[in-house]
Amino acid sequence: MCADSVPFLVSVFAGKSETNCGVNSKKFIRRWELLFGTNFESDKSAAYYPNMYKRDSLTGGHVIMLGADPLSQVAALEALHAYPGGLHVGGGINLENAMKYLDEGASHVIVTSYVFSDGKMNMERLQGLVDLIGRKRLVLDLSCRKKSINSQCMYLPKYDFKT
Repeated sequence: MCADSVPFLVSVFAGKSETNCGVNSKKFIRRWELLFGTNFESDKSAAYYPNMYKRDSLTGGHVIMLGADPLSQVAALEALHAYPGGLHVGGGINLENAMKYLDEGASHVIVTSYVFSDGKMNMERLQGLVDLIGRKRLVLDLSCRKKSINSQCMYLPKYDFKT
């Protein structure tokens, strides 16, 4: 089953918060765009939104590094430190850095491209992550779209590969 939405999202790119909305619901996106435009670059620190979410006891949100650059990594760590245990982290997660982000405060790590390649799942890489961090702290990013009433179609990554 595919998730229809994410509770909240902080995207970081080149060390800046790009957006705090990452919802897949078309209805929500239309409302968001009417109110605020599409994405925006916030003048707030990467910790600003996670602090709000922590204050309001919201859990399960995501910090996504849109670039693997050092500034985005620092911003992601800032967000995780602001709300330890309250955020998932994704973007460039692999066997070498997954435990680091969990140790820095992520509740879960989100992986896509490390485990999926050319529309196929690399079971060795997946098992390596499971062995290292456990399956309960691992989120596989499976982007789904409904094809018909009784079936769904999965796209990996960036909706490039239909499976």
